[in-house]
Formats: sequence, C-alpha cells, structure tokens
Amino acid sequence: MKKHKNWSIGSVGIFFLTLASTLWSHNITFVHIGPTLSPYQHTALAQARLFNPGTTIYLLASTKALQPFLPICKKLKVQPITLESLPQTKEHKEFLRNFSKRTKYVGKFVRYTLERFLYLHDFMQEYQVEDLFHLENDVMLYVNLQELLPIFRTHYNSLAAVFDNDNRCIPSFLYSAHKNALQHLAHYFASHGADDYLDMQLLALYKDEFPELIGNLPMIMDEYAILNLLRTQTGKTPLNPYVYSNYCHEFCSLFDAAAFGQYLGGTHRNQGQPFINEDCLFDPSKLEYEWRYDREGRRVPYVRCGGEWYRINNLHIHSKKLDLFAS
Repeated sequence: MKKHKNWSIGSVGIFFLTLASTLWSHNITFVHIGPTLSPYQHTALAQARLFNPGTTIYLLASTKALQPFLPICKKLKVQPITLESLPQTKEHKEFLRNFSKRTKYVGKFVRYTLERFLYLHDFMQEYQVEDLFHLENDVMLYVNLQELLPIFRTHYNSLAAVFDNDNRCIPSFLYSAHKNALQHLAHYFASHGADDYLDMQLLALYKDEFPELIGNLPMIMDEYAILNLLRTQTGKTPLNPYVYSNYCHEFCSLFDAAAFGQYLGGTHRNQGQPFINEDCLFDPSKLEYEWRYDREGRRVPYVRCGGEWYRINNLHIHSKKLDLFAS
C-alpha cells in the first residue's frame, strides 16, 4: 500500500499502521462530502472500530470537515484522507461534467450520494487498496469483517451490495473486491451523470446490465421466503426471490439495507416509531428480534423467522439516533 504525506493534516502526523493491522488485508471506508461532519459520525466510527480492532478504517472528507475531527480519528486510530488530496480520475471528471447537465435531481445531497462512489474510485486507484467495505455514515456495524472475508472472496469477485427490491439498492453496506470493480462502476456512474437517477436507482440499473459484476448480499433468510411471499407493500415481486437470501447460511447472518434499522429505530421524521418500508420485499414486523451479548460483552442484534437466529451484521439507523444502538 502506498503511503502519502498528505495523510497528515496540520500538526497531526501520519497514523502509521501497526504490525497487527498490516495482517488485515481489507479496509473499512467512510465518505463524507461537505463542510461539516455529521454529529453521529464518531458513533459509527467507534462502533466499526469496536468490532474490527485490527482493521484499517479510513475516513474520507474535506480538509475543513476533518480538521476539528482529528482528535477523534487519532483516538479511534482512523486514517483521515482529505478529498482534496485525491487526484480525480477521468471518470470523476466526466461525472462532474455530465451531472451539470441534469434537469432534475440536481441538489447537493443527490450529487454527493452519487459522487461518493467516484471518490471511492479515486481512493482505490491512488492507494491501491483491495477488499474495500464502504459503510454509510449512519450505519452501525456488529461483526468483525475479517471473519466474513473468505465468504466475500469466494462468492463476490467484483461488487456486492444490499438490494431491497429489483429496482433499488440502498448502499448502506457495499463491498468492492478490487479497484477494477469500482472503476467499472465509476465509469457507469459517470456515463449516466446527466441522467435523472438517484444512486439507489442507478445501482439497480447497473445490476440489470451487469449482473455478473455485482451480487446481492443476503437481506432476509430462506425461512421467510418459505413462509411468506416476497412482495413490497406496493405489490412488486422479484424476478428471482432466491438472490435476496444469497449465502445466508454461510454468512449465518444478514445485511440491512434499511428495513431492520427503520423498523427498530424509526425514521428521521418518526424517531423511535417502528417503520415498515413500503418498497422492501419483506415485512420486518413478521420477524422476531433479540439483542445478545457476545463473548466480549458487546451487544449484537439477532433476528429469526421460524427456528434459526441470524446475526444482523449492520443496522442502517435512519433516525440518526446511533447512540441508542451502540454495543
């Protein structure tokens, strides 16, 4: 891995990787675009660090946003990377040119949700990283990803994400096996920069065109599909229901797009009130939930439908009340 002097900001030096962390080949990466980091960002970082003590965790953000956050980065051993220090790839430049031609969905929030994938591409190219796990900033992680890495490497040789129906991917958790995988996605985003799509729609379209390049992570267990038809409240059914429980028995766990987090914690409009996402293919109210303590005394959420319990690897806390779900 290349080391760059721009890892340091101001008087804070480079956070050199320890010998232990070099044994961990994957990384966890958060991206924030904008002048100020969210107040809950430190909770998501601390949670990821709690379950991944030896993993390199990166926080990509602007110099202005990172400056007041450096003490937290140092405490949590998070590697800060300024967005300004990353050379923009040709895909990133093309995306910006095309996005300026949009007729709708032109606000900063929409641009940033799309552009983060271009920054991730810039980052992977510049630092030559592999096995990248990208978490959204309001996501809580409950698993040591080193334990799951062999499953990812066996079944996902390019990209993997959580789709909650055939037409939508909520990229709360995304895996990129290598830089070429994300480069192909970045090229697709750039070429569609002028089209009026949100990130969730564009990822689904990408999967339609290149199903061999991005796979579904399991969001529901097989048992649910046996007892219940996979169908949204709006009546949508999947072409292939089996992909939504891909390898759930190998993972012994599930990944949350948004449904679990919204049901357990509500939304930003209705905090604490169970919310059932009308576009998700399963009904979270039909499941049973339990918080357990692992061997190290950390709280971990579990869910079941029928007999077997499954760990929930991540919760997308749409209410932004991440502290309530800390381990």
